[in-house]
Amino acid sequence: LVDTAEGNKVIPLTTGSTAWIYQPVWSPDSAKLAFADRNLRLQIIDVKTKAVSTVDKARRFELTDYSWSQDSKWLAYSKDGDNAQAAIWAYSLETGKARRMTDEMFNCFGPVFSKCGNYLFFISLRDFNQTFSSFEFDYVLTNAARLYAVSLTKVAPPLLKDKNDNVDEAMAAAEK
Repeated sequence: LVDTAEGNKVIPLTTGSTAWIYQPVWSPDSAKLAFADRNLRLQIIDVKTKAVSTVDKARRFELTDYSWSQDSKWLAYSKDGDNAQAAIWAYSLETGKARRMTDEMFNCFGPVFSKCGNYLFFISLRDFNQTFSSFEFDYVLTNAARLYAVSLTKVAPPLLKDKNDNVDEAMAAAEK
């Protein structure tokens, strides 16, 4: 950290690390940094106190995608499961507990909170559009990734309005 008020003095936030540290992500209130390391840990550091707390530890693969909620109270991330498929998790700074938001049946990653705080968006590989390869005698799965959203509250409004599939009503509305 560089303190510009103190003549660009460099302030180390961590010491004694035994593993490579991945990109830190600032909390929106600028009070904390989330980061992961090669020891498969996701951690949060309080910038003022320099206290480091471990959020979670992965099973096999490094934790490389994590994001903060707008109120800086939650950290979302993807973590591999027993079957090597990643699920989306949300960690509450208030309770110190993590909750799995998606199952481990499909590979999910890239969680991002909506600005309003009502939704958690993520990418998931769950479309299996099987076709035959032009180059190999094998099948290929194409366009597997889609964007998904999870509602975080019971009162969150729908993201998309209902579509009227009734042709008679739609035609009558268009004639008016």
